[in-house]
Amino acid sequence: MRRNPGFMATLAACAAVLLCPFCMVTCINAQREVPVLPAATTSIEGNPLVFSIDGSIKIVVLDFFTSWCVPCAVEARALETVYRQRVGSDVAIVGVDVREDRLKAKSFATAQGITFPVILDDGQVQKQYKAYSFPILVIVNLRTGKSERLEGWKSNLSRQIAFAVKDVR
Repeated sequence: MRRNPGFMATLAACAAVLLCPFCMVTCINAQREVPVLPAATTSIEGNPLVFSIDGSIKIVVLDFFTSWCVPCAVEARALETVYRQRVGSDVAIVGVDVREDRLKAKSFATAQGITFPVILDDGQVQKQYKAYSFPILVIVNLRTGKSERLEGWKSNLSRQIAFAVKDVR
């Protein structure tokens, strides 16, 4: 019997999601919600970030970065363009500054012109999504639990995000 690698990956992701206390994704036919981000997550501006299955947001794009990562800065500017194009749509973009303080995160966001929400991560979200190199984008469908991972700098970021969003729908 030939195995479908896409199906197996989705199945494995769904199993991981159901076991993970930080993932706010509902897997296919799952009966409970689990958070994409830890429950008490706030942006660097102090605003709470909550994504509900019943809300208008259907896709969450997590952008893992650090202030010292040069490709992250380039990607953040490109992602800001995508964010401005999609404001008010069913796609949310959240920056995840990994293991840095609020001052560095705010300084990075200001320098790159980022207006999408940015959170500070003490390593929990990084570990959950296995984001150990930078930059990494994780695109999560809140309704199905499907996710797509884009690693490294992408010169055609807008197009890749559009394809990845379509893939996880």
